Amino acid sequence: MRHPHQQAEAASLAFRKFLQSSIDGERDSLAALSVVTSQLPLNNFDAWESMIRIEIWQTVRSAQAARWKFWKATRRSSTWLDFCNADGFARERSFRSTREAAPDGFLFSLALRRLNDWVPQVRHAAREHIHAIAARSQPSVIADALWGALPNVFSWGRMEDEDRQVFFSLAAKETVAPLLKNRIIHATSGPSTKILVQIGRIPVFDPWLDEISTESVQPATRAKAYRCLFEHRTVWPVGRKWVWTDLKWCKGTYEPVIEQRQIKVTTPVLDTLKAAIADRSSIVRRIGAEILIKEIDALGDDANLLAKKLASDHSKYVSERGEFALTKLRSRPMQEF
Repeated sequence: MRHPHQQAEAASLAFRKFLQSSIDGERDSLAALSVVTSQLPLNNFDAWESMIRIEIWQTVRSAQAARWKFWKATRRSSTWLDFCNADGFARERSFRSTREAAPDGFLFSLALRRLNDWVPQVRHAAREHIHAIAARSQPSVIADALWGALPNVFSWGRMEDEDRQVFFSLAAKETVAPLLKNRIIHATSGPSTKILVQIGRIPVFDPWLDEISTESVQPATRAKAYRCLFEHRTVWPVGRKWVWTDLKWCKGTYEPVIEQRQIKVTTPVLDTLKAAIADRSSIVRRIGAEILIKEIDALGDDANLLAKKLASDHSKYVSERGEFALTKLRSRPMQEF
């Protein structure tokens, strides 16, 4: 793996060569650009876009002909890098002129991020053309771009409902959704839990929640899937709102704005609860203990066995909940009497 500084230098050089080729008319340089961009991390896109805008400005400036050579006016065709051009007209024009498939997730991300563009006309162009670009691109390219963008969707404040519908319709594509599901399950690190929260907006992932809860590598992801199954709903943040706590002293705080959607669960609660309590992570077992206490009256004789198992857990936080469940079970006959 390259050092970040070396990676940035290689990316800057690749951007510069590709932009120069758009002036020289060498359209076959996209493959050379993709060799570099396919290796770039799909995070910190603000820095990458700033670098691209600087390279566009420097390329155009250095290619300008002398004023008296009016017959050699600079002509530069729209490229994939113009999706983050500082000129809004260029960003909009890039959607209408692009006829190629996205070669990698980085370049498709440049187009995908325009659904949160600060210019309404650019967002409209993105809504109008992003599906056509996606149809020409490989599903793995779309999945890579979504994997990098989904953790930050709740903070994209310029997106309107139409933009979000386009964004999540890409995630719901029958060729893309299984790829995202597999990445959520097998990711050993990264934002798989945040992505699971965001894709809870669309029902296509509901049938896979049981598989995600038992097979995911990351404990936090399994815990989130179990909670969705137990509560029969998915919740996700959509932003923040200011709430006054003391008007007299002009004090307040930002509180998250949460939306939710009900889901249909076919797995019996008892089977899901047993699987959660037997999980290898204490994070998941704590959720199992929480649900056991909540549903203890409806579980019958199985509640006592599960509570004893939790009480003997090596995790302090899990065993405390197991002891509380046992105490609640012991006091139940007295309450009935």
